[in-house]
Amino acid sequence: RNAELMKSLQDCESMYKLQVEVLKQEVDELQRGQKVERVPHEYLKEVLVRFILATPGLGLGPREHEDLIPVLADLLAFSQNDRQRISEAQDKARSSSILGAASGFLGWGS
Repeated sequence: RNAELMKSLQDCESMYKLQVEVLKQEVDELQRGQKVERVPHEYLKEVLVRFILATPGLGLGPREHEDLIPVLADLLAFSQNDRQRISEAQDKARSSSILGAASGFLGWGS
């Protein structure tokens, strides 16, 4: 009987932990949505235009492009997961760029 009670309590605890996690995610999504609603439209538009113009090959340069990513992440209230994915992609691109330049310099690409 005690074993059944313990099992039932553990099941309830697991269910409550899952519900708490789901509610935390929903609160986070709602807070991000509120932040985006408060961003002035003209400011967001200007940052996006600068971001697009800073795209490598279009004008301003990759450094400004990279500098604008955190600004856009804040304005659009990116989740921590989104920010992590972007950071990982940036790190990967930097590594590839450095390796490509080194192999070209050392003549490995030929």
